[in-house]
Amino acid sequence: MQHTAPVTAPIDTGLIEQLETRYKARLRAAIETNKRYPRRARRLGQQGQVILRFVIDRTGAISDIEVIRSSGFRRLDQAAIETIRAISGQLPFPEKISRKHWTFRLPIDYRLR
Repeated sequence: MQHTAPVTAPIDTGLIEQLETRYKARLRAAIETNKRYPRRARRLGQQGQVILRFVIDRTGAISDIEVIRSSGFRRLDQAAIETIRAISGQLPFPEKISRKHWTFRLPIDYRLR
């Protein structure tokens, strides 16, 4: 009797790309929902863009947060870091995304209107 290896379903890369795109959109929405503009920075007219790098693991836990490019204002940079900390654990990866962790580099804008 001949033994055959179990057949595994091929990975649907289109599906994975869709899941990853949706995950990134959910991440961006969570950041915008949790972003707070520091009152004093607002009062002083401070504006800018902070670029952060951070790592998310499968459970949604976020680590290794660092400022890649400062807004030029410590308050805004710190507020961006606090925004990322606030969403840690809220966005676990969908089951079909097989990554153990994912590194992001994202801008967070602080603009007065």
